Amino acid sequence: MEQQDNDRQETDNSRLARAKRKLERLKREYSAQISRVFDHQAQTNGQPMNDKANGRSFFNRQEQLEGRARTLLREIEAQEERISTLEHQKKRKELGLNNQGGLIMSVDNIPMIKAEIEQAKQGNSMYSTATIRKYEKQLVELEELKRRSERAGKHMNEQAQKMIESGRLTQWKKNPMIYFVKGYRKLAVELTESGTFEPSQRYAAKTEAEQSVISDILNELKFDTEEIPNATKDQEAALNHFYRVEFNEGSENIRNFEGEIVSQPLIEEIKRLDRPMESGYYKFYFQEIKDGEIVDAFRLDVGDGVNSNQDYYKKLESLAAQDKTNVVTNERSKAAYYLRIENHAEGAFFRIFTDEENIFKSTVASYEFDLHAKLTEENIWFSQDHKEAEEKLNADFLVNNRLNPKYLSSFISQWNDYKKQNNVYMGLPIDHGLIEFDPIDYYKGTALPLTQGKLTIDSLDTQKKVEHSEEKRSVKKRKSAEELKKETDQLVKDAMENIKNHFDDPEDVLELGAFMSKFYNYSLKNTALIQEQLPHAHAVAGAKKFKEAGFFIRKGEKAIRVLAPTTYKCFINEQGRSQSLSKATKQQKEKILKGELKTEERRAFKNVPVFDISQTTATADDLPKIFPNRPYNFDLTKATNTKMLYQSLETYALSEGLTIIDDLTTVTPVLGTAKGAYGQGIDGSEMLFMNPRFTQAEQVPTMIHELAHAKLHSKASNSTYSSSVKEFQAELAAYIVAHHYGIDTKEESIPYIAAWTKNGQTVEDKLAQMEEVKVFSRQMIEQIDTQLMIHQELEQQEQEKAPTVEKQKLTESQKTYRTFSEQIAFAKTVSILDIALKNGIDLIQDSKKQYRLADNHSLVITADKNLFIENNGNFGGGPIDFVQKVVGIEDFKSAVHHITDSEYEISDVAPSEQREFIYNKDNERDFVRAKKYLIDDRCIDEEIVSVLHNKGLLQQDKRNNVLLLWNDHGKIAGCSEKGTIPDSTWKKIQTGSDSKIGFNVRNGEPKKLKFFEAGVDLMSYMSLNKSDLKDTWFVSMEGLKPETVYHYLEEAQQVSPSGIEEIALCVDNDEAGKAFFDKFQQFTFNQKEKAPLEFQAEFPQDPVGQETQKWDWNNELVYQVNEGENQRKKSLESEPALSL
Repeated sequence: MEQQDNDRQETDNSRLARAKRKLERLKREYSAQISRVFDHQAQTNGQPMNDKANGRSFFNRQEQLEGRARTLLREIEAQEERISTLEHQKKRKELGLNNQGGLIMSVDNIPMIKAEIEQAKQGNSMYSTATIRKYEKQLVELEELKRRSERAGKHMNEQAQKMIESGRLTQWKKNPMIYFVKGYRKLAVELTESGTFEPSQRYAAKTEAEQSVISDILNELKFDTEEIPNATKDQEAALNHFYRVEFNEGSENIRNFEGEIVSQPLIEEIKRLDRPMESGYYKFYFQEIKDGEIVDAFRLDVGDGVNSNQDYYKKLESLAAQDKTNVVTNERSKAAYYLRIENHAEGAFFRIFTDEENIFKSTVASYEFDLHAKLTEENIWFSQDHKEAEEKLNADFLVNNRLNPKYLSSFISQWNDYKKQNNVYMGLPIDHGLIEFDPIDYYKGTALPLTQGKLTIDSLDTQKKVEHSEEKRSVKKRKSAEELKKETDQLVKDAMENIKNHFDDPEDVLELGAFMSKFYNYSLKNTALIQEQLPHAHAVAGAKKFKEAGFFIRKGEKAIRVLAPTTYKCFINEQGRSQSLSKATKQQKEKILKGELKTEERRAFKNVPVFDISQTTATADDLPKIFPNRPYNFDLTKATNTKMLYQSLETYALSEGLTIIDDLTTVTPVLGTAKGAYGQGIDGSEMLFMNPRFTQAEQVPTMIHELAHAKLHSKASNSTYSSSVKEFQAELAAYIVAHHYGIDTKEESIPYIAAWTKNGQTVEDKLAQMEEVKVFSRQMIEQIDTQLMIHQELEQQEQEKAPTVEKQKLTESQKTYRTFSEQIAFAKTVSILDIALKNGIDLIQDSKKQYRLADNHSLVITADKNLFIENNGNFGGGPIDFVQKVVGIEDFKSAVHHITDSEYEISDVAPSEQREFIYNKDNERDFVRAKKYLIDDRCIDEEIVSVLHNKGLLQQDKRNNVLLLWNDHGKIAGCSEKGTIPDSTWKKIQTGSDSKIGFNVRNGEPKKLKFFEAGVDLMSYMSLNKSDLKDTWFVSMEGLKPETVYHYLEEAQQVSPSGIEEIALCVDNDEAGKAFFDKFQQFTFNQKEKAPLEFQAEFPQDPVGQETQKWDWNNELVYQVNEGENQRKKSLESEPALSL
């Protein structure tokens, strides 16, 4: 019996058991490796090797052996940590708890679930009411499942009982109707209520080997298995004895082979990886399976070379599955594995596989599937990610691993129609010709409905046939690096010539400027390239972007070639010259690995294809769908649009630190009859003077002109240009930006442009000046577009609200501040995934929702939540944090502008609807335990606690938690909870709480605003500063929330007659608190008729000698109270004793 238990333990295939087996393997390998190190050292016989002829070779080998030992030691440490985690999870599971601390919803955990529900009825449960309700509902389902299982168990035959007792079938505790097959992952049979077994639909057989195992089990149980094909004895023996990949590791760059049965194609794939010094070092762990038992296991190190591993490959090949499954797998990696080519005459129908036997005729060996060379730019995207499409095909067209002829026929017919229209080709040889065909790529790239139909040779008459011979087949060769470089250099040359041709005539300059206004987000060279190749172009993008919006490139359209930046790796060779890493010799690669030769990244340009909207199936009306967040067809005949454009320019000016002066009395002496001017004060302050005598429509070009001066020609820019050049740059920028919004300033611009064309500068100087204008125009247009979208949304919201009471008019500074807060809100909605991809950050996809950085696997992006976390550095957050921490734009304001000024996609995360907060007074209890906790444990002033309780801001619930109620003009807008048990970490914000309100104490007029991270910190600060509480609003942000700050600044400015005098961020003294203050330090809060107000920081200072990484205001209060008590005791002890 003991031996039987030991055998069962050895074949335990749980994650913990596998992890322990791997640890034992690693320890054995480490011990053997250490022996190799000492054996190698023993060859010296105690003699130094420095001066020996083979000394260098000896030390290289020594380093290699020691390096392998160090690697194994690190793996052992990591594996021990993994085992510790798995054991912890196992203990939690034994207690009936899942990894998140909740109860496991399984039949065997019913007693624990019932006990917890009873605890909840007595008010002693640790779970919320909503969670208990969920448990009650699931308990009913589990008890019904248990009853069904028990009824079925009574009818189970003796053979089934023996199979379960032997361990061949294992009952699933979560669902006792399912029994897993020993030795296989996710393969099960299901118990029916009549006591018989049937194949599990959820954990069905995926391979013929697994089908055979299920067949054997059901046959033994005397169950009818007509639907499962019977195998011969020889086939059964082969299918019941095989090697399987337990798992593989060593690189993120190869696919996961885990669970795959070893076949000849799989061995060949591994061999292709087994190249020394090129593909890296991979480890494959194999299990030998015989009759469902693991009888042996071994490891193959891939990277030493095929010759070094011949013994292992022979061992694998001895049991390599040469069955039908491998042929199917082989064909699935090609485009048309489900089609059969046999005896096809012109006009005959294709035969569709209705039975897997069709695949295994002798003609299979002669199949040839070749990618047609004539893949054009407009359809090359169809060739991406075959695996995903293949999985989708399998899901739709395979039933129990058998092909469904009905759906395949309709699919092929639809594909045939589509490829005729879109010029997509794949090669499939038939008789003397090549029929072009690629159904998988079609399925990947489109969403056309599938209809009835059949594919015939006749239906493909319009498609091109290629001679089926190597001599006549036309194959497009891949261009060499030299050819690609030559093409790119020619593109650069063409762009420069086109630009130079526009320098001599003012009309030509404005023509180029008008084109630049349409393609402001492209460089000057790329704008010229687009204009030269397609002068009528309106809006261009890559084929992929059009495809994502649901549009396709028209047949026969020629791509526009533009330049795109790219990076490549190179190294500094022995002669000190830079050389491409791809051209390194074997010896140089060895030196690079050892660090003897340095590597670096260099930037270059490649030519890429783009298409204009006129070349696609889209129309001008579809532009907003393809390019969101841009206002198209901006109609300035509408007064509201002119006003919005002017306001957006004002916001841009204010964000750049300029003060706009439009008071008639002030500007008249400065401007006279001019429309506007830019000026700088002695103190460096910058001003825009705008003449109010002119309409906003007349002022818009002038404001752009003056803003260009401010940006390009201020003292800070150190510009040395002549006045004529400065005027040219400002006027061309005004022309480009104004033209973008439909304003024609040609008459005003011609004189400035004409003067510039005749000033005799070099071409290089003019190019530099034009490039500066281009950069400024792009920045301004992108920021104005963002502001216009916000204004349009606000206007639409205001119209929908249809207010009945006239709102208080906001000052210009309030508009600016509110607009920036809206920019922050918008930035938080942008996709982190898109930010990473468009900033050249390489990602590895772990799953449908999670991605990792290729060069930092600790940084994980969760796409469905639009968040990221860096586990080593313990930082993370949303899009703005990602731009600061990962992209490298550390300045908060610049990070926000980077996001709003760029064309990033909006995240798919749907914003959660704000539910109205409802406070339940029935949960309140006597304010006894909570009061004692605040006063005794937290040392908060007793008078402050009593006053806040009497005002209804502090309460206690039935669990003895402190309730901090969020007051919003007499209404409770939210509530935060704080546990009172010593060392408790219980914190909670109740559902529906308005996050921008927070716990707050408004004491008089808001002359001072003080913001805290938590309510306890707020009350601690008040306790420390009781003499200075007048005319101050104290606000808890319930974390670090900028929106709370914005909300109270806006409200305070509206209600304070004398204005705000102080804004203090009283946050924790830690990295997060300091970073939060740094975000605001770069801003000033503007109030009408008052000097700008800077944000102040009030950090609690940790005592000298007791410095910590985090020190909050309650730490400060408790410390001071304790210090005061200690001083009082010392004072009493030092007093002389009273003599009687």
